[in-house]
Amino acid sequence: MEFKHIPVLFRESIDALDIKPDGLYADCTAGGGGHSNAILDRLSENGRLVAIDRDPEAIETLTKRFEGRENVSIVNDNFFNIKSILSQFTDEGADGILADLGVSSHQLDDAARGFSFHADAPLDMRMSMQGMSAADAVNSLSQRELQDIIYRYGEDKFAPRIAAGIVRARAEKPIETTLELAEIVKSSIPAAARREGGHPARRTFQALRIYVNGELDIDSLSEQLKTAQKLIKQCKDKLTKTDEDIRKILGAEN
Repeated sequence: MEFKHIPVLFRESIDALDIKPDGLYADCTAGGGGHSNAILDRLSENGRLVAIDRDPEAIETLTKRFEGRENVSIVNDNFFNIKSILSQFTDEGADGILADLGVSSHQLDDAARGFSFHADAPLDMRMSMQGMSAADAVNSLSQRELQDIIYRYGEDKFAPRIAAGIVRARAEKPIETTLELAEIVKSSIPAAARREGGHPARRTFQALRIYVNGELDIDSLSEQLKTAQKLIKQCKDKLTKTDEDIRKILGAEN
């Protein structure tokens, strides 16, 4: 399936980079290549774009989309490794770095990826298709760990009931599919609550997705934003974001 994603604040993001034709730029979450293509359109043949994504499907799409473009380098990696990635291209830092954080619309729309509670598929949810899957999490974590994840990342007041329901269900057989989990969540909460505010499993699915992909690992994100800032040439002598500023940007205080 072709990797498609609808970027938010597309034009504003590109304009903010203030692209120099001969500069070096990194798109840390290249996805389907929307931002990357706009950056390339503003680069000369002497400029270079480093397009990074951890999703193999995104890499396949990017490789096809930019075939024949000699001033783009496509890297299958997590942008947390931005320092080592950029070191392959420069010792002086980049002219601009773009990161569109969060899950992509393609990953949510492709039922086979296991993000959706509306279609039956293997319970996966991994952006990189590597490491612990959502199925691994629900079948191996303790009840308390599951409760904490669902409450912290899904803000679901029924987290204790849902975690208990998951543990009861997996004692009979492993939880393997999205619809299995959705039904377990639905049956774990009061009947009246099932009729309020959308699908009853949406918060649990959100929580597991965030946990499996480390989307809100605030300490790591904070460190990588500081690293990226240091790698941008114009910021080297005037770093402005403190740890507190970065945490506010990431919403850690909410």
